[in-house]
Amino acid sequence: MFAPGAGGEMGSVPRRPWVAYLVVVLSPLPPVLVLAVIATFGDHQPPAGQCEGIGFGCVPSPATGAQLLLLLFAAPVAAAQIALGCGALALLRLWERYRRAPVVVQGLIPAAPMLVLTVALLVAATSGSAWPGG
Repeated sequence: MFAPGAGGEMGSVPRRPWVAYLVVVLSPLPPVLVLAVIATFGDHQPPAGQCEGIGFGCVPSPATGAQLLLLLFAAPVAAAQIALGCGALALLRLWERYRRAPVVVQGLIPAAPMLVLTVALLVAATSGSAWPGG
């Protein structure tokens, strides 16, 4: 049937722990890729009736705003998410019961909270104001 697995017994599915780490490393990429696409293909003109720039009543173009978010927010948060997610995964994999879970699930569990936080912060940062009524 199956080749011997990680435990050596016949019939078990071999485990590949690197897949869990790959899931953690790839999980912050969707928000970063969305911002990169907006920065590349987005509107490079400021809104009508506005001057381009930052300060003195001027606003950046949508593409420039996406570049600023990418540089100042998304890239550092993605790096932190990868570091914290891999660290959490390494600690969780010390637990025998956790290692028996499918490897994709092992990778999604430490990545999910940071991915939700990243998306929530991106939505708050692009909505104009994070405060109700603002």
